[in-house]
Amino acid sequence: MQTSIVPYLYQDRILEAIRENPKGILVAGTGAGKSYTMGWSIQERIAAGDSVIVVIAPRILLAQQLFKSIDSLIGKSATFQHLFVYSGEAIQREEEVLTSEQILDVNFSTTSIHDIQEEKERADRNNVPLILITTYHSLDRIVESGISIDTAYLDEVHNAVSLEFSKPVRQLSEVAERMYSYTATPKKTDSAKGRGNNNEEVYGKIICEVTAKELIESGAIVPPAINYLYSNINVSDVDNVSLTRDIVKQTFEHYSEYHSHLNHKILFACDGTETIHQLQTQTDLVKWAQQNNIDTFITTSNYGDWVNGVRVKSRSQFLEMLQECGSDPNRKMAVLHYSILSEGIDVPGLTGCVLLRNMNPITLTQTIGRVLRMLPVDRRAISEGLVVAGDTQSYKKGYGLVTVPIHKDSEKDLEQGVSAIYNALCGMGFPPEVIQHEEDTRGKKEITLPDDFQQIIKQKTKEVAADWEWVYKKNEYWGGDDDKGEDWISKL
Repeated sequence: MQTSIVPYLYQDRILEAIRENPKGILVAGTGAGKSYTMGWSIQERIAAGDSVIVVIAPRILLAQQLFKSIDSLIGKSATFQHLFVYSGEAIQREEEVLTSEQILDVNFSTTSIHDIQEEKERADRNNVPLILITTYHSLDRIVESGISIDTAYLDEVHNAVSLEFSKPVRQLSEVAERMYSYTATPKKTDSAKGRGNNNEEVYGKIICEVTAKELIESGAIVPPAINYLYSNINVSDVDNVSLTRDIVKQTFEHYSEYHSHLNHKILFACDGTETIHQLQTQTDLVKWAQQNNIDTFITTSNYGDWVNGVRVKSRSQFLEMLQECGSDPNRKMAVLHYSILSEGIDVPGLTGCVLLRNMNPITLTQTIGRVLRMLPVDRRAISEGLVVAGDTQSYKKGYGLVTVPIHKDSEKDLEQGVSAIYNALCGMGFPPEVIQHEEDTRGKKEITLPDDFQQIIKQKTKEVAADWEWVYKKNEYWGGDDDKGEDWISKL
């Protein structure tokens, strides 16, 4: 492979599985570098003579990022044409999120069957392969064009099980010579012939699965550290906005005291856009953050994007500022969102996440996965031989904090909430022995915790393997309807 990036051993396993199977699902967690394996595989398929390759992502922004990553890997070693297949409606839906360069690219996109056919004919005349980049929303136009498809790559394929997307994906599976589906969280439906990723006629079998333990040992991600943050507050005595504000402050204070080797960047998964808006407009949170040299990034679908209390013109500008701050090891930041940053949009440098709302299993694992990515400084240290891959104690960031707020009157919800997090981590492939634990009681020597708090935590540690067997093995990853999963983590 003509690239300066050397594959990890598990990435070689993914590539080998692709070479040996015409169809299948590739399961690997956040941070595994799935886009790299996709790029290397495309490079091999071009060398093998493929004339049409299709790359599908859930959204335009993710498709653009995916193509950029692929092009950076193979652009200097392979000649090809590419065409973005997006609808005007889809572009409008994501226009605020896209950069000016991306908007320029998508303005040359099309969903015209004639344009797709014509581009294929032009590629044939130029004797080069054609790469079509699309979303699940627009995939049907490629299928309906009738052009022959050699290989298709589906990213975040758990999105494809929706009623809207299942038909074109099924049709793609029937016409493509090869089809490979990537996800960290396969989603199953009750019927093996239904819309779920367990439909082997459509998606094939799981042909490669990379566990979180393997990712840690390879130096690709860091393990999670569950942090139980006890507030000594009765939830019933305070309003939710004030409670959330206090949790944000308390989390930074705790991280600064017990994890002072880093300037913390914390992702807060809040319980709604109204809460986030009121945190900014009706509390002292932004002012407090500025006084403590913490940058605040607030994003909601209803009230737009704000950085340090100032409205940002566009989502693309917000994301650029977020990337800049996240990449600076000398800055601290608080990122408050509901679901915008749960999947696909990577925020560099995150050191912890705080779970403040109900989440279905897939969203929960995606949220946790955001904070398990390694810092660039640790990656460099490994590549330069200064640190051994997997020796997390020698990393600058050796773990990702997953904070669970525990309140005085939340005993009844505690077991369900903790169980949800353990199950999510098991679903990501983490064995119990790598999950770290930390409990903070705000420095008090004597404090009354919920009656059986310690026993529940201890018991969950022992039962985690059994929970994994019951929830995941029985259901083969995610079972049932995604919306019903909202009860998996109770509001704590």
